[in-house]
Amino acid sequence: MSKICGLVDSVDAATDIVNEVRSLGIEDKDIHVLSNDSIQLEDLPEPDMLEESDFVAATARGASVGGLAGMCMGLMAVVFPPAGITLGGGAVLVGALGGASFGSWASAVIGVSVPNSRLREFEDAIEQGNILILIDASDELDDKISQIFQKHLLNVISFGEQSGPPAMI
Repeated sequence: MSKICGLVDSVDAATDIVNEVRSLGIEDKDIHVLSNDSIQLEDLPEPDMLEESDFVAATARGASVGGLAGMCMGLMAVVFPPAGITLGGGAVLVGALGGASFGSWASAVIGVSVPNSRLREFEDAIEQGNILILIDASDELDDKISQIFQKHLLNVISFGEQSGPPAMI
């Protein structure tokens, strides 16, 4: 699965692209259209929370940092145990899991309110009135979607494979 995106300067061009992409069998859940608040997108698919916010990347960062911090705390508890308590490797595991859980939760809460870091390069264009179209497509349809985009756009941007969380920017 890859993500292909491009910018257009009108709702009509965005509608044409979305209709052509729909004709390839791509569902609305895989099409995301972003614009500034002054543009009415009519019946175009709006982005979901995962596309619009930094939820996924923030959660991944929180799990990493929280897990590392929890593991360090677990190691500290093993090396310098509280009086009268003997701790083993389980303390490290519990600390890492607890830290990863807390870090994921705390970062996800913050990430929901932060714009998607992968779309940062398009912020100025969107604010100037352009419309960003993101398509989640199978690898077999990449070329067809790129051709549709190229009929309406100057260039096509591909984020490539989307097997894991977005890159941490």
